Amino acid sequence: MITPEEVAEVMVPESEDQIDEFEIINQITMIRAKNNLNWMAILKLAFKYAPEETRAVMSDITNCDMQISGLSKKIAEKNTFGG
Repeated sequence: MITPEEVAEVMVPESEDQIDEFEIINQITMIRAKNNLNWMAILKLAFKYAPEETRAVMSDITNCDMQISGLSKKIAEKNTFGG
């Protein structure tokens, strides 16, 4: 698995226009890595104390994630990054 630090190193801008975008993406990468640990701790507590309710919420989260993935794919397929 690639670490957030490795992702930050790989994401070197190719032009001046991309510098701000890459800096922001690098910041997001680092913050998300830390925040994922927090979410996993909450998830463990939720399954411990309310497993059925947690499964329902996880289903909703999965559906939203699928929508986000679809939108992300549209962005990835367009060659608009950097300008």
